[in-house]
Amino acid sequence: VPPRPGGLANPNLRLVFASGEPPMVLRLYQRDPAQAAKERALHALAARHGLPVPRLHLAADDNPITGSAYAVIDW
Repeated sequence: VPPRPGGLANPNLRLVFASGEPPMVLRLYQRDPAQAAKERALHALAARHGLPVPRLHLAADDNPITGSAYAVIDW
């Protein structure tokens, strides 16, 4: 899975599924895990006001394996 360009503070990985499901982005919050909660709040606010935002499938403030917060969103 190649990293997405940009995202210098937090890597964004494009997930492509063999099943043919639409691709998703795995965002790893490595520099400042607190940004994960802030981005989720902004995402919810934008969606609540009818702005087009990608679907947030999964998010967590920490990962027991890496310790990093993460989010999985539509490509």
